[in-house]
Amino acid sequence: MLLGQLFLLLICIFGVCQADPAPSVMTTEELHQKALDLFDFAWGSYLKHGFPADEVRPISCAPLGPSRDLDDTAINDSCGNFSSTLIDNLDTLALLGDVPRFAEAVSMVREQFWDSRVLFNRDTTVQVFETDIRILGGLLSGHLFALRLIPDQYDNFLLELAKDLGARLVLAYESPTRFPFPRTNLAKGPAAVPKRAQSLACTSGVSTPVLEMTLLSRLSGDPRFELWSVNAFGMVWNMRSDRDLLAMTLDPYDGKWLDRVSGAGASIDSFYEYALKFAILFDDSRFAGVWDDVYAAVLKHSGDFLAFNLDFESGTVVTPWIDSLSAFLPGLQVLSGDISTAQRFHGLFSKVWNAFGGLPERWNFQSLAPSIDGAVSLEWWPLRPEYIESTYHLYRATKDPLYLQIAANFVERLQELFREDCGFSGMQDVRSGERQDRMESFVIGETLKYLVLLFDDSNEIHSKLSNVVFSTEAHPLWYDASSAIPYTVEQVKEVLQTMLTDNYWFSKRLPYLYLDDHMYNFVQQHLPSYLDKVRPVAEAAQPHRKVQNGLVLEDAYNLDRCDVPKLDDPFTSSRVIDPDFDTPARMYASTLVRPDHLQNISFELDAEQDTVFRETFVNSHIPTCNAYEPDLAQISPDPDKKGALQRIRSGPGGVQAGDYYVTSPSHAEIIVDMQSNLPLRDELAGSSRNLSQCIGINALVETSSELRYWRIWKLLGRKLASDEILWVDPSYEGGFFHFDMAGCAYALPVPEFAVLIENMRMVVETNE
Repeated sequence: MLLGQLFLLLICIFGVCQADPAPSVMTTEELHQKALDLFDFAWGSYLKHGFPADEVRPISCAPLGPSRDLDDTAINDSCGNFSSTLIDNLDTLALLGDVPRFAEAVSMVREQFWDSRVLFNRDTTVQVFETDIRILGGLLSGHLFALRLIPDQYDNFLLELAKDLGARLVLAYESPTRFPFPRTNLAKGPAAVPKRAQSLACTSGVSTPVLEMTLLSRLSGDPRFELWSVNAFGMVWNMRSDRDLLAMTLDPYDGKWLDRVSGAGASIDSFYEYALKFAILFDDSRFAGVWDDVYAAVLKHSGDFLAFNLDFESGTVVTPWIDSLSAFLPGLQVLSGDISTAQRFHGLFSKVWNAFGGLPERWNFQSLAPSIDGAVSLEWWPLRPEYIESTYHLYRATKDPLYLQIAANFVERLQELFREDCGFSGMQDVRSGERQDRMESFVIGETLKYLVLLFDDSNEIHSKLSNVVFSTEAHPLWYDASSAIPYTVEQVKEVLQTMLTDNYWFSKRLPYLYLDDHMYNFVQQHLPSYLDKVRPVAEAAQPHRKVQNGLVLEDAYNLDRCDVPKLDDPFTSSRVIDPDFDTPARMYASTLVRPDHLQNISFELDAEQDTVFRETFVNSHIPTCNAYEPDLAQISPDPDKKGALQRIRSGPGGVQAGDYYVTSPSHAEIIVDMQSNLPLRDELAGSSRNLSQCIGINALVETSSELRYWRIWKLLGRKLASDEILWVDPSYEGGFFHFDMAGCAYALPVPEFAVLIENMRMVVETNE
């Protein structure tokens, strides 16, 4: 009830109602302050009880660093005796606008690493992936912010530290296959790590360093980091199946897959993330092509509300569970522009969040035992950020009050359920409520960061820094090609020659190395004798699918397309909670089992079920944004050309593919979103399942003439750009669809519509 009153107050204070607010109601400014207080508490606890160790234990108030047990990878993979919570949160302080504390933290890093001249010459074994995303990413983001916030006090030492660390991590790529070993010793290199700890590498671990490593190369003028990491990314992509799916683990000694499972969660998640974010950050058409193809494959093999774990060759579902890390996907879908799918997927995670009070590491969506034990495969939740991360991105994109409601609920849970004497403890077991005496650096650097930003509508990252991408560890990164230090021909040639020497993969499997756009163009221009030894990472995205032309929005983190309500304005309605919103709860009711320890808590776990919130914001008929109305003059359907496909031209409101249009009594109205109930068969995949993941159709009625057109906004799982949206006049003559495609007329029975999917690509490119 308290959370719902928040929004009721927002309406009341702007004159929509006259009721007096309850004394305990919080405004959004107060929620922002409360989130800041949670950050201050966690940060202060680390500085007082943890620093200079990597972490602080929130219950025992003890510092936590590397374990003496070399096989304790749960701790040692992320704790390298390098004050990880400090470095992981330099940019958090900068984002909060706290310049004095940011400058102080930068000085602490200088004292610990630079003035002592120790740098990262430390006899500790670390995981390359975790060290890259937490420490290298933290240093690079800290460097960018220091140039911006404290230029007179800063001498680029964070970039020099990043280069020292990168030089130690890049040694891991000198494996027999050029896939990086998963671990390395910072002082002695990967050869000092036992082979038993090196024989299994995950797809994320092999591919993810590409973003931070390439940015390090561009900022430092040293091409080795870019060359090694992009090549590894390209190698793993070119091991995909015919379905464009990747498995999750491989052996860096022989370069072979160790399993057949694909999915969207742990071990593979950040491959998707960095395919898209690399394309955006570096304006790379090759990585854009990877994203186009791999996302289409994920959607084609997903359910209506979740991405399954499948056999990467057959596409068959192979596990009855999904893991909590896959909750990142809706946020990435927002970045790609696929907001409607993001909302559906996020809705399922909301139901899991409500049921368990957190996201268990693995949740069974199918179980033979409808019980708490049957519903949970892996029971811990260490306050991971993925769910609130996606909530943040969806709120930025839609300004729907539901996401603000969820964030307010998150704040209350952290305060009431997870706060300890010296930080915030996760759950060791969501079934029993047993606590975990650990607060990893991402609790402050991601979970709390996204929470604070969600309530801070005026933060500069939502305006002045809107060209930023967040790394997988929530480090804001940006790149200006004009400020890059150019490579020399001698530098690039030396690294290429090293990569080609004694390369098992090169000699046995593939006769070339993989390069991104920037490096491939460099070799073409300056080292043409190497062109027979190198290839681009992938085929470039088609011209109409390039990053700057519609794959993602130009302003990736300020997705508003109209004057939607801001935090200081009264909200009118939630467009997310519709008749389908509770479908996942009904579909998976047997495994959404609330544990006993949450039965008698003092506040509402189901954020969207809050009575006041539902009464105030659900089922309202007041539109929140009129810029989504289609301009029918721009659509230009031709009644005399029955069955013709019409390409929409962007109207004055900036029509965005896949967005719902808002009702207007004088214009057009949505009849139904047919995406979830198309009676089609997936002939191409050989299954009888619904094609809703491959084709998206909306029905539109023009009230003046009663002509009905179908709006096709997704083909083969790929979201169409605004100038590619197709409008179909489905003329029924004996149950047939009529299409005029590239000058050829088609008349097909409705159930056979699926066979046109492949041909639709031709329509997009050739039909005028």
